[in-house]
This record gives sequence, C-alpha cells and structure tokens, in this order.
Amino acid sequence: MSLSYTPAVKCLYIDLASNKGLLALVKEKSVTASDHVDHRLGDQELMPRVEGVLQIANCKWGDLTQIAC
Repeated sequence: MSLSYTPAVKCLYIDLASNKGLLALVKEKSVTASDHVDHRLGDQELMPRVEGVLQIANCKWGDLTQIAC
C-alpha cells in the first residue's frame, strides 16, 4: 500500500481591483489573516502589507501553495 501526502492549502488572496481591496491568507477552509486595503494602494505600500498578513498568519512565502489575484 502506497501512501501519499497532500500539503495543506495555504493561499494568499490579493484583491486590489475592488473598491474595498483585501489581502488575505486562507488555510484550508478558514481565513487566518486579512487586511483591508484601499484600491489606490501604492506599489511601495503593497509588499509591506502582504508581509504583514503573512506574519500574522505565521506563514512564510515558501509555505504558500497558491496565490490568487
């Protein structure tokens, strides 16, 4: 019998197109961290906000299985 391991889904969700933007980290079926952002967020502001969401969720870039925009 062969066993396989499927890692838990960890998805970084980025929505900057909506009027009320959102950055969120989803693990399996729950949101573990989120940050509401203005859709006019500047390029220089984006990465620190994303890093903040990852830190709150105790997650690193290498832990992510997906990124959705």
